[in-house]
Amino acid sequence: MVKFRFVELDDSDNIVKILHETKEYDNRWNNDWGNECYYKIIELNKTYNFTDYDNCPNISIEKFEDGEWRFFDSAVEYWFNL
Repeated sequence: MVKFRFVELDDSDNIVKILHETKEYDNRWNNDWGNECYYKIIELNKTYNFTDYDNCPNISIEKFEDGEWRFFDSAVEYWFNL
């Protein structure tokens, strides 16, 4: 089982704010997770404007697996790879 969250980080990579946390999915390739991430990144872009990456906060996508939160992807990089 795996779940994801979108977090805003400070300059030292400490969590400032949890923006969204998903339910648990059976694996990271689950289509429902892909859809949720897609729509959440579009929603967050309306607030943070990932295209202006020099002026948006450091937002990352983290994955919870094996009892630990780990870095999964940068929201800005994910946005540009859509």
